[in-house]
Amino acid sequence: METQQGNPGNPLERKVARLTAAVVGLALLWVLTVAWAAFYRPGVPPVLSVERLEIREPNGELAFALASSARPTAGTMDGKVLLSDQVEERRFPHFIYFDGRGDEVGGLMLRTVDNPDGPSVSRFLTFDGYKHQETIVLGHNEGPRGTASALRIIGHEPAATLIGGLTELGIEPGVTRAELQAAIEAIPPDERARRLRSLTGATRVELGTTLDRSAGLTLHDAEGRPRIVLATPATGEPSLRFLDENGETVLRLPR
Repeated sequence: METQQGNPGNPLERKVARLTAAVVGLALLWVLTVAWAAFYRPGVPPVLSVERLEIREPNGELAFALASSARPTAGTMDGKVLLSDQVEERRFPHFIYFDGRGDEVGGLMLRTVDNPDGPSVSRFLTFDGYKHQETIVLGHNEGPRGTASALRIIGHEPAATLIGGLTELGIEPGVTRAELQAAIEAIPPDERARRLRSLTGATRVELGTTLDRSAGLTLHDAEGRPRIVLATPATGEPSLRFLDENGETVLRLPR
């Protein structure tokens, strides 16, 4: 009687041969993987060159935007672009940060413009409040006339919002800078400061240097009026002044 052992055409033997080859292949692959992991050292790219780098939240909202002058970032709030022509104003290197909910909350702007009488330089670092414009501004300006640097702290009414301020002016997000300025100029002069506070807030503290090389500290009241002024000129005697709500000096030291 003829036996089936040793018959290369036996299906069972073919299956065993394939399984054996698969096991050997997997074992070899495992050995190679372990050896690669033991000796591989991942390289770090020396340079990452892009015109714009965006970091986004898991929901897709922007967290940070680092951009060159070729890829400017527009400010947004509640998912709406605030000024339609702001991207043209920001054609300088900048780093803009968002709150992950569609609102811009500040940024770093590096501006240099060449003029016939020399370069004009501006450097600004800002932090915005919740639904407000800037609350902290650190800035430097430099040009043919000199340099000035300052820290400014701005107060906002808690119930006021930037978009609410635009609505009060009769305009909506997406207007141009010229349209915004026209709406501001249309406010009667005696009401302008009060109505603008809901849009821009009121300066509370200013600390810095001026073009005439003096240094000073000014404290303002909640309506943005200077009330205490500490001034140190480039030469001469420093002074401390206390002002009333009309800007009149009520006490000066030294007298």
